[in-house]
Amino acid sequence: MLELDLKILTVKEYLYLEQNTPGEFYDWKTAGKLNGLVDRLKAGLRRATSPERKMYKSWSALPCGVLFPKKVRVKGNFAFPGRVRVEGVFEGSLAATESLTVECGGEVRGKVSSAAVFCDGTILGDIRASGSVEVASGARVEGDIHAPAVKVHKGARFEGRCSITKKQKDFTLQRVDSASATHRRTG
Repeated sequence: MLELDLKILTVKEYLYLEQNTPGEFYDWKTAGKLNGLVDRLKAGLRRATSPERKMYKSWSALPCGVLFPKKVRVKGNFAFPGRVRVEGVFEGSLAATESLTVECGGEVRGKVSSAAVFCDGTILGDIRASGSVEVASGARVEGDIHAPAVKVHKGARFEGRCSITKKQKDFTLQRVDSASATHRRTG
């Protein structure tokens, strides 16, 4: 049996973090669990043991990204630290501190906000970015864009208004209610 001196996490929770890789993309439920454990470590850092401090250091340096995979439809309002990638269908408001990417075949129906937004799929809703928005060739955006830098590639479809805003220092998340979130697998 593995002996670990832990004060914040259980052995099971510590091993769960250990078996996953910081900086990788995970489905939204797994990412939520991983981020929750990292938040617990951060809150208890003063009384954390050496293995817990080391685990916190590796996870806080490379936060995990959130993936909404192909063939999955999710409804709700979410705000995530770090990066978000949408390959399936998302309905609701979606925010990420670092970047939000809608892949080819991915679709977001609702408001999107992040430091940087890249669309190679479809966004049906307003986009707010503290840094940049890029709409790739073949992508579709129907909604207003508010960002300091906007790039719409030839072949992209954009219907809406564009507002060039002042660059903000940091993107901060606003708390959203995710209690009503639902998901289902399609196909």
